[in-house]
Amino acid sequence: CIRDRIKDEVAAMPNPPDFSQYVEPLRKLGRRLRVCAPCTGIHGCGAALQYLGVGADTKFVYDLEAGYGAYLFKHLRSMGMKPTDILLNLGKQKGDLLRMPLQKLVQVGNIDIIIAAPPCPPWAGQGLKRTTKDARAKVFLRILLWAVIAIKSCGFLN
Repeated sequence: CIRDRIKDEVAAMPNPPDFSQYVEPLRKLGRRLRVCAPCTGIHGCGAALQYLGVGADTKFVYDLEAGYGAYLFKHLRSMGMKPTDILLNLGKQKGDLLRMPLQKLVQVGNIDIIIAAPPCPPWAGQGLKRTTKDARAKVFLRILLWAVIAIKSCGFLN
């Protein structure tokens, strides 16, 4: 089962080293950073923020893979998010950010940063190199649209 395989792969990952000796402490922001994470994967950006000592709340969590939902929930909790604030949109239906109406962006509130890793096969050397003619490119283009909307509305403010 794919869920068991993903669970085993996550469990087999070594704990990352303590990077604090290589990075200067960041100035405290006075509040938690608000992160938009479409195509979140296992939320590597959140782990990086955590190691930097930056408190962050992640919104707009979308990913087509649903198998690591329990891990992702646990990870967001370990970052200090309240369970009631964690809304995971995972799986082929719920996790398809192309299905989310753009109007929904202004309903959640403002964000500070968009961090995403959309599919790269439309451009990658190992992919089909069909650029915007590849259907998977629509995800990247949608995230660019989210960025434009965030900029025009000062972070998705309604």
